[in-house]
Amino acid sequence: MKTSSRNKGYITNLTALVLASVFCLGASTFAVVWQQQSNVRVAKENDGLENSIASLQRHQTELNNKIASAQTLEALNRRNAQFRLNLSAIREQQLVRVTRDPKLLLDLKRNMERIGFLPASPDTDAPPLARPDTGTKPSIIRFVSMSH
Repeated sequence: MKTSSRNKGYITNLTALVLASVFCLGASTFAVVWQQQSNVRVAKENDGLENSIASLQRHQTELNNKIASAQTLEALNRRNAQFRLNLSAIREQQLVRVTRDPKLLLDLKRNMERIGFLPASPDTDAPPLARPDTGTKPSIIRFVSMSH
């Protein structure tokens, strides 16, 4: 009798060990499948984003080409005639190519006019200021925001 209870305890321990192993194997398999499914979802999202970026880059290139073709002398003169503006024909010397942010350049120019480094344009509301090199001090200095 003693051997059968010993065998019974051994079988119970073996059964518990097998069940624990099966549970761990199942949990590991589930985790691997879940991770693979997550990887596939992320890969599909990346493909969608890459396609979107490529489409936006193509669109930007097309817009840059349209802008470049619209800024030629012929196109500007053609628009002048189409809109019946009666302006004189544009020459290459009259064209000013702006490569930096125009808002930033205008803000810099406006600040320089208000401080007194440049002569103020007639449409500014700033009071006339003395130039720094004359030794006089301006009464009011206002700065224009340079934020985008």
